[in-house]
Amino acid sequence: CLIASLFVTFLFRKRLKLLFVYTIIFLIAASYINNSTEEYVTVNDYKGLYYNEINELLTHTQKGYHRSNIMHKEHDTGNIVYNSEFYGSTIYSSTSNSLYHYFFENYTGNNERYRNCFITSAPTNELFHTFMGTRYIVSPRDPGFYYEKVKDGDYLHLYENKNAYPIIYKSMKLLDEKYIDETYFPYSTEYLMTHTVVKGDYSTDYETVISECDVKENYQFIQENDETYDIILGEEYKNKILYLTFDILNEGEYLNSDDIFININGVKNKLTDYEWQYYNGNTKFDFVIPLENTTTLTVEITKGKFNIQNLKMYTSDMLCEKVSSAQNIRIDKFNDRITCDVIAKKGEYLVTSIPYDKGFSATVNGQAVEVETVNKAFVGFKLQDGKNNIVIKYRAPFFNLGLLVTLFGIILFLYEIFKNKIANIYVKHREIIMYLVFGVLTTAVSLVTYALCTSLLLNAENALELQFANVISWIVSVTFAYVTNKLFVFRSNNCVLNEIVKFYASRLGTLVVDMLMMYILVSVFAFNDMISKVFVQFVVIISNYIISKLIVFKEEENK
Repeated sequence: CLIASLFVTFLFRKRLKLLFVYTIIFLIAASYINNSTEEYVTVNDYKGLYYNEINELLTHTQKGYHRSNIMHKEHDTGNIVYNSEFYGSTIYSSTSNSLYHYFFENYTGNNERYRNCFITSAPTNELFHTFMGTRYIVSPRDPGFYYEKVKDGDYLHLYENKNAYPIIYKSMKLLDEKYIDETYFPYSTEYLMTHTVVKGDYSTDYETVISECDVKENYQFIQENDETYDIILGEEYKNKILYLTFDILNEGEYLNSDDIFININGVKNKLTDYEWQYYNGNTKFDFVIPLENTTTLTVEITKGKFNIQNLKMYTSDMLCEKVSSAQNIRIDKFNDRITCDVIAKKGEYLVTSIPYDKGFSATVNGQAVEVETVNKAFVGFKLQDGKNNIVIKYRAPFFNLGLLVTLFGIILFLYEIFKNKIANIYVKHREIIMYLVFGVLTTAVSLVTYALCTSLLLNAENALELQFANVISWIVSVTFAYVTNKLFVFRSNNCVLNEIVKFYASRLGTLVVDMLMMYILVSVFAFNDMISKVFVQFVVIISNYIISKLIVFKEEENK
């Protein structure tokens, strides 16, 4: 279709009416083909999500910065945001955060119960939810030890975990990440639940509370039909967390042509057909099973061929630490900014369960700090001794460059549409047009210089460094503006030395305006610094033209 479109565009490039007709026909045909094969959600399916019931239950959650998860039809609800205060830990996307996805799959024993490896759903894992700050869960069944029912619905119920870790907190119990890299589940989970994992020479004298059970490690069998049966454990397992892990060798005579799964007390792991396009690669089945008031394991096994290797079983009491939450947490969604306060001791870390990305920056008491990856996937950094006023900000990588490219594209688009009219207008108003053209280019030079300064050298969150970046961009842009104004706009033949002195002197006035407006918009009202810079430049361009016209190049025009 793309090649045909390009060919037709070339063929009818000089016959615009035919090209427009073809384009309309092509769009209608493409739209019909795509929509005719769409599998729409039925009304009954939509109602089956219990959307209204979930919304009603969520109204009974307390206000604050915590996570909630919906453990009901997670395949369909993973990307739903129920209200402006809803923060989940699930996503159904092939472009999700790679660090978080790897953490989810490898460190906390999460079960994989879906065919698609791109579904990061709410796992059946109470430890994971506690670690991620999931205070509330909407579910048809009890999520575990720490979750207490607070509200009943018609089918779903609301559970609360008052021991869930805050999303932002401080920590002194640090551990070098090499220790977690050298261990395995469930000890990796235990480290995460009891320490903050960072890059650095931090050791620990922590003694594990996990006990390994004596079990047979290898099993091979063929399951002719789906079956469910119960296993009764000894009383010593009652009210314990049970960890179960083993490998599934899906090869040779035990290669399965269909999906297989094992479900134990509602914790389900699935391995998809190897040739399926979204093969989930789940050859390691991990289970975190709370044996609350029970010693019974209800096991469901699907039809298939099973070659189970390296089976291990462990138990422990509930893993949980008491941590100190950050205070006065405020979220500015318009500017992608989080502010909070923490009173800390020397050596403590600010820890979050916000997935790390290169676009994060942070300041502590107005000074830029290095944002690190803590707990293998999340945003964190070192705190100062005493009171810490914290600002965490996110800006997508290449945002500034993307904004400039967008502006340039808009200019080219407008020129292409109005180029004939522009040619006539140019003859009549050459001077003003040339000034605007080079004014835009001067703005681009200023913005690029400013973006380079704030990206590579200076921090826009710091008011002083913001002004340094402003001054540097001003010097570079004014020099560019003088050369282009002299040669192409006003075509001046005046003495360069006298003229350049006047030019720079006149621009000092607009620099003051620039700095004052940036201070008010960014430092006082906390508007986006790049958007504010674009707005201020329009004011500066108009002011500079008037000054240049009436003062700097006036003498040459009067001759």
